[in-house]
Amino acid sequence: MKFTLDYNKILEDEKFDGYYVYETSKMDLKANDIIEIYHKQWQIEENFRTLKSALKIRPVYVWTDNHIKGHFIFNFIAIIVLKYSIFIVNKLYKDSGIVEKMTNDKFIMMLNSKQSLVKMTGEKIIDKETI
Repeated sequence: MKFTLDYNKILEDEKFDGYYVYETSKMDLKANDIIEIYHKQWQIEENFRTLKSALKIRPVYVWTDNHIKGHFIFNFIAIIVLKYSIFIVNKLYKDSGIVEKMTNDKFIMMLNSKQSLVKMTGEKIIDKETI
């Protein structure tokens, strides 16, 4: 099998280098608002991946409106607690001079592998005990 480059096609495609196309049904938004929303899209997608993989929200065996709402609220609170916990750990790492950054996967693995009870006053650890 032999491959060749289509230089005419490459030159034609180069005309569009650096341009982005944003498609939306929200005609009332300004162009800058649409671009800002798309730039935040990765955060939304990461949260859904975290909910599905790390927090294992599926399968869902609820069918009443109240159960569905409760399931959604519970998982929403779980992602907030997870993200805030990672934020606090990263802040403590930064303040302690530790370069490594805590990620969703590392945090979940840490929780699954070892459980400790840490008592803190403000930002100072006063007691740590393995459970």
